[in-house]
Amino acid sequence: MPEYPTALGASSLEKITLLGQDLAQDIMGNTSFGELAFWLATQRKPQPSEVRVFEAVLAALADHGFTPTAIVTRLTHLSAPDSIQGALAAGLLGGGSRFLGVTEDTGRFLHDVLAAADQQPNNEAG
Repeated sequence: MPEYPTALGASSLEKITLLGQDLAQDIMGNTSFGELAFWLATQRKPQPSEVRVFEAVLAALADHGFTPTAIVTRLTHLSAPDSIQGALAAGLLGGGSRFLGVTEDTGRFLHDVLAAADQQPNNEAG
């Protein structure tokens, strides 16, 4: 069977590698989802403090599935599953400052907190 390499990993009949690691032996059970997502996005293993902040941001975004834009997208898709474009358009057209501006607001908030700190955090406790 031929191999199917990508920039992130490869697979064969014997194993799957991801980021140069054996998926079953090195990653599963040893790497958290947040750590792996960070690693995939940045192409480097994160520090424990980076994982903590990254996972906090992911947790803060978890409620986005319950926003009106996400709900209208799901409802439109249920009405017309053959038109994914229509469902996506419905969600996008309903977007505004209340829900689609949250990521920008979160970034500003985190920036302001760090700027006001007497010293920048340099360990996991910070």
